[in-house]
Amino acid sequence: MQPRFPTTRWTLVVRASSFDQAERKEALSSLMSQNWYPLYCFVRRSGKSHQEAEDLIQGFFLHVIEKDVIAGVAPHRKSRFRSFLLACLKNFIANDLARQRAAKRGGGHSCVSLDFTRADQKFQREPEHTATAERAFDRAWAIELIGNSLERLAETWAAAGRLAEFEMLKPCLLGAETLPRQEVANRLGISPDILKVKVHRLRSEFRQELCRQIAETLENQDLLEDEINFLFSSIST
Repeated sequence: MQPRFPTTRWTLVVRASSFDQAERKEALSSLMSQNWYPLYCFVRRSGKSHQEAEDLIQGFFLHVIEKDVIAGVAPHRKSRFRSFLLACLKNFIANDLARQRAAKRGGGHSCVSLDFTRADQKFQREPEHTATAERAFDRAWAIELIGNSLERLAETWAAAGRLAEFEMLKPCLLGAETLPRQEVANRLGISPDILKVKVHRLRSEFRQELCRQIAETLENQDLLEDEINFLFSSIST
């Protein structure tokens, strides 16, 4: 039986066009908080400085709120939220060239609390081989989804009192192992065979959570497998 994903980021898009001002602001804030770093990567890889990128991203979000940019948007069944969001930003940037930046953005005040200093530090660690801004956006989008999935898994294991075990197993999941599997098994007090089973189960949990994260960005769940393959190819290229 296929899992159901009733709450998507497209749901937030619909809520963001609500007549209720409080509901609209909450939905927009949630969308921005979840998705702004890949947009920042796109702007930086387009050749903008850290300060220019900060101005553009804040200006874009303020524009979305003030102009009701996504009001009335009806997602097509083949819609991918990442494509929609990037298209909105590109359109904003194209129309922004003739504008004065900071003056148009409430004197530089952000409508949502965003940590641009941390974003810049994170961007400096991005690989140079992401030659185009679009590839940088796709890669950052994929990594954000993977990171969110790991955070959710960590929260689940922590709630079960198993966070320390999760942290020991996580390198096996990510292919970033610094300890031999035998040493990991010894530290957990289990046999290598049981460790293998635990890693397999963790990978299954991770894939399920990643599917949930990706499904939130799709209107049509039939696109899920294609989107998973695309995002992993974005990381590997």
